[in-house]
Amino acid sequence: MSVVRKVLAMPPREEHADSEAAAPAVEVYLEEPHPRMEIAGKTYPLEGADVDTRRANARQQVLEWARTIDQPVLVNVEEHLGSAALTFYPDGTIEAVVEPLEEQSAREAGTPAKAHAGSARELGHAFPVVEERKASPAAKVLRYLLLLLVILLCVTGVRAIIWPYGFGRSGPVTTSGALSSFPAAEASQVAARFTTSYLTWDERNRDSRASAISLDLVQGLDVTAGWSGEGVQSVAAVYPGAVKTDNDHEGHVVVLARVIPFKGSGQTWKAQPAIWQRLSVPIEVGPARVVVSGAPAYVPEGPAIGRENASGPAATDEALTATTQSDARAFFSAYATSDEATSAITAPGSGIRSLNKAVELESLKTWTVDAGDGDRRTAQATVTWKLPGGTTRLTQNYALILIRSTAADGMQRWQVAEITNN
Repeated sequence: MSVVRKVLAMPPREEHADSEAAAPAVEVYLEEPHPRMEIAGKTYPLEGADVDTRRANARQQVLEWARTIDQPVLVNVEEHLGSAALTFYPDGTIEAVVEPLEEQSAREAGTPAKAHAGSARELGHAFPVVEERKASPAAKVLRYLLLLLVILLCVTGVRAIIWPYGFGRSGPVTTSGALSSFPAAEASQVAARFTTSYLTWDERNRDSRASAISLDLVQGLDVTAGWSGEGVQSVAAVYPGAVKTDNDHEGHVVVLARVIPFKGSGQTWKAQPAIWQRLSVPIEVGPARVVVSGAPAYVPEGPAIGRENASGPAATDEALTATTQSDARAFFSAYATSDEATSAITAPGSGIRSLNKAVELESLKTWTVDAGDGDRRTAQATVTWKLPGGTTRLTQNYALILIRSTAADGMQRWQVAEITNN
C-alpha cells in the first residue's frame, strides 16, 4: 500500500505569505487499488478509469475548494513516479515541488541518488504548474514586436477583404478619353455625393439641400441647382459609373441613382415606389480638389455621349434657332417618354435612348443653335422637367448635335444626333 511521504518545504510566494500558515492540507492518492482524497480526516474516492483522469478530477476539486474558502490549500500527491507537494491558490495559480521516486528512495535509504530529470518532469505534469519566469528586456521587446506585427497583418487582411478598393470607393472606375492622369477615382466620389445631395429635397427644409450641394458645387453657382423648391424625395443608393474626360481638367461622371419620390402636401407625405435615374455630372479639377462645375442632367441608360468641345461661346444662328424650336420641343417630349418615340424623331443611326418616363417635359425654356457651315451644328437647350408626384420641377441644361438630313420627298430637316448635359 502506498505511504504518504513527507511534504517537502517550499518558501511561499510573497503575496500569499500571510495566509499560507493556516492553509488546510489534502492528501491525494492517484494509484489503484484505492485512489482517493483525504481532507480533514475524511476520505473521498477519486473517480476515473486511469491516472490522468483522476489527476484532472483532483485538480478541479482542489481548485474549487481553494476558491470557496478563499485561501491556499496544500496538497500532497502520491503515485508510482514519486510524490509532490503543491499549493493551490484562490486565483487559480499552482506552485509545486516534485520529488522523483529515485530521489525519494535514496533519501529514505540514506544513499546518493542518480539524477532522474525525466521522471521529475513527468510527475510535474500531474497538475499544471504556473512557473514564474522573468524574461530579459531584449526578449520582452522581441515579444512585443512580434505581437504588433501579427496585429498589423490581421488588420491589413481584414481591411483588404472589406474595402478591396479603399475606403469610400465603390469599385474600379472606368474612364474614357485620352487622359489617364485625370483623377477618376476622386471624381467618382465627388459625383456620387453630389448626386445624393442633388436628388434629395424636402420643401419643409429647403436649406438642408442647399447646404449639402454647396459641399461640392463650385463657388458662385446657384445652390438651388434648378430645383423649384417643391416636393419631397430621398435617395436610397448611388453608383458612379463611366468617367468621360473632356480635357486635362474637365470631365463628366455618369451616376446611377435609386430614388424614392414622395406624394402628398404640407406635413403629410407618402413614399412611392423607388425608381432608377441616371445623371451625367460635370466635373472640374480645381486648385484644391475636384468639384462639380455645374448642374447635372438626366441621361438615358447606356454610356454617356460626349459633346463637342468649344473654345468659347459661339455665335447664334437666329434663323435656324427659330425654325427648329418646335422640333426641339417635340424631341424633348419624346426623349422623356420612350425609346420608340425618340427613335422616330432623331437622326437615323443616332441610337439615343429615352428617359423612359422618369420625368415629363414641362417646358423648353431656352433654345439656341450655333452659327456654322455644313450639315452639322451644335445647339443648347434649357429644359424644365416635371417629376413624378406632380409638384416638383427641375431645370437642366443640355448640349446637342444636330445634323441635316433629306427625306424621301426631298424635304430637308434638322434632327438631333447626340445629346449630353451642358
